[in-house]
Amino acid sequence: ACVKRQSERRNSMDVEKWQLRGRQEIERVSLMHQPSGGYHTVLLLDISESMASGDSWKKVKTFVKDFLFGLEEHSALYQPSRHVDEHVSLVTFGHQTHVEIPMTKDFKEIRDKIGKFYFNVKTYEIELGGPSPLVGGLLVARAVLLSVQNPPVCINNVSMHHKVIVLTDGQPTEMSLYSGPDVVDETKLDEDMANIVWILDTLNDAKMSVFFVGVPDCATTFFSCIRSDEPYRNVFDCNEGRRLARRNYLCTQKVHDEQFGNLENSDENLTAEDKADIFDIVTTTHKHVADANTASEHRKPDMYWESNCKTLPIIGSRVRRGPDWKWDYQDSNGVGTVVGHWNNETWVTVEWDTKLPDGNLGYRYGEGRFDLLIVDEVRRLQHGELMAVGCQVKTGRHGKFRNVHTWNKGVVVEMKPPKARVRWDSGIRRDYSYGEDGRFEIEIWDSASSATTLTESDKELASGLKSKNKNKRSK
Repeated sequence: ACVKRQSERRNSMDVEKWQLRGRQEIERVSLMHQPSGGYHTVLLLDISESMASGDSWKKVKTFVKDFLFGLEEHSALYQPSRHVDEHVSLVTFGHQTHVEIPMTKDFKEIRDKIGKFYFNVKTYEIELGGPSPLVGGLLVARAVLLSVQNPPVCINNVSMHHKVIVLTDGQPTEMSLYSGPDVVDETKLDEDMANIVWILDTLNDAKMSVFFVGVPDCATTFFSCIRSDEPYRNVFDCNEGRRLARRNYLCTQKVHDEQFGNLENSDENLTAEDKADIFDIVTTTHKHVADANTASEHRKPDMYWESNCKTLPIIGSRVRRGPDWKWDYQDSNGVGTVVGHWNNETWVTVEWDTKLPDGNLGYRYGEGRFDLLIVDEVRRLQHGELMAVGCQVKTGRHGKFRNVHTWNKGVVVEMKPPKARVRWDSGIRRDYSYGEDGRFEIEIWDSASSATTLTESDKELASGLKSKNKNKRSK
């Protein structure tokens, strides 16, 4: 077998570093065309050294071939009004934990990448070797799904979650090891499994389904542990590629909520496996719908009102989800901007950089519940954007200002093209042209630092967040 053997152990990775690796991979492939609409699947392939033994890699190729064929087969069966574009990305973890192929509808590209690997030739596309950092692979796969910035599609009242399909022999190495021999440290098995379950919880909260495809060549307890955890009990065999490809098609057929309790009397063409998959799909949807309905009620007509309360983040603060977050995928796990306060002085209104289809929503920030954590992250403009909520600005060359000086810094809190409403650090708010009409009354602040100011509450949150996450992982 063509194996890249790594004898030197390098084990400096942790969750934050793997998350950084995921963001770096997204930036690396961001120049390539990324389809945004439709449905997205990440094929997460174990390419560690142990995968070269037995017929493990042959099983991987069999599954990928069947899965892609199943997507193409069912694509022709969709009704025009319910057609769903399927996109697939290829991510590996092993001696290289990275994105091999970004999201694409060109399945031939994936087939070629997989099919060109043979044990008995010197030229190949994917090389096996190194350890099995499953936690790192899951975090890179998560970054790929977050980068598409496309919430799950809902058909027939059923949420078609994006998914990660993990193909592995079930011998993950410790999270910190990113290079070295593929040898499992028996003393860290419990810690490693806790880390994996924690990442799976994170993916589940973001409405990303995870499926494991077992290709073991030796005895392992990994898959029995996965099956014992209720949300992630789905472990498939390498010959069930077409079954997994069929799940989205089932959502577009006669699968309604009223059929949930009466699957035995449903369509005669449904197999026992189909009914089991439908049950799983609808159960997952029902689990998330209660919080989603509650969140939709958190609108406020006067969303840009500013309170004098000192414990609330100032208008224009940049935020991410905090330790008490329970709003699923609303933030796309990204950054947002506080644009208003609530009269009860315990809620704030946030506009996320990836805008919600239903508009801005409110989140808790007080009375012991903190959905948000203030961060120091600059708003990054997309291609073609001149200005956006969250951008830090300064006085421009065409501006005529009263009580605003060149040293003042402002934050855009509302877009009103061709003007933008700015809150200056002095508290003054006014509307200014930002270039869309040819006038530049304000311009982007060229400093890399943010205008965000931490409240006393948030300083306590920042110091206690790591210990809280640590306790959650241990549980």
